[in-house]
Amino acid sequence: MLVFCNPDIHSTFEQIKYLVDVTKSSETIGLLFIDTSNNLGNSQDITILDVSNKAISCLYIIRKRIFERLSGWDENFFLWGEDTDLCLRVRQLGLTTSFARNLGIKHDAGVTWRSNDLEKNIFYTKVWLSSQTYLHLKQTGIFAARKYLAKQIIIELMRIVSRKKP
Repeated sequence: MLVFCNPDIHSTFEQIKYLVDVTKSSETIGLLFIDTSNNLGNSQDITILDVSNKAISCLYIIRKRIFERLSGWDENFFLWGEDTDLCLRVRQLGLTTSFARNLGIKHDAGVTWRSNDLEKNIFYTKVWLSSQTYLHLKQTGIFAARKYLAKQIIIELMRIVSRKKP
């Protein structure tokens, strides 16, 4: 088993072991990740749910043989989108992508990109647009990627004009 996690999570050995054990218990789980909507650090009514197409998270469990079969992470992603891409490729193998809810793992979301520094915000906006456009290009083709990029540029310009933070 391989465990990938962001450096800004707060978890225990028991929580990670639980996730590994859940993944081991079912050959159909291709990728298990966590939902941090209960970001309070306490577990309550832990549930495992299957999802269809997106794995946006801060912690992933995957069997090494599956990861190798997929040739690992797509290195064309710098940040944002690599997790959804991995999820979609796992599903193309006919495996499920599942998430654990209410495990109590805490994530300091946004540490990477939240800033009052305009230059840094512009950089991360470019990275976001680049990654998401590449994801659309890879998964749905050039026309969908162009449409997505045009829409996102308009959204970002409106955000800049209204002076809202990302």
